Amino acid sequence: RDLLGYTNGFVQPGGVLHLDTMQIRRFSGYWAKKRGARSELKAPSPGIYGLGMLLGGAAACFGNEWGSQRAELLAIFDDDRQHQILVRYYERIGFKAVREVGDSMSSLGDRLAWGGVGTLMEADVDTWLRRFGPIMRDPGCGLL
Repeated sequence: RDLLGYTNGFVQPGGVLHLDTMQIRRFSGYWAKKRGARSELKAPSPGIYGLGMLLGGAAACFGNEWGSQRAELLAIFDDDRQHQILVRYYERIGFKAVREVGDSMSSLGDRLAWGGVGTLMEADVDTWLRRFGPIMRDPGCGLL
């Protein structure tokens, strides 16, 4: 119910890290604001990176160990506002939009691979680790 971090994915035979699921709940406030409710539980702000960055860093290290050069993810389109937030967040941490995955037949392969519609995004694993590794290794970074 109050899951605070979960991610999964795999390395494809071609060396692509397929980042499939990331779930972080409780402190975002998104769904509480959407329903008009006020959260009574106050939490410190994780800054612009937060737990998602820590989980992404662990996934990137896993992919790097298994020889991945590129990471791919789908910024899922569940809700227009949430989709915009996801795309903006992933762009901020170094992913670039590749294409939109929609309901059309031209997106069938992507739909089978990703299980949904949204924005397909990718990042270079080595570049990502060089850029954000020092942040994650810093004990004062606020990720832990």
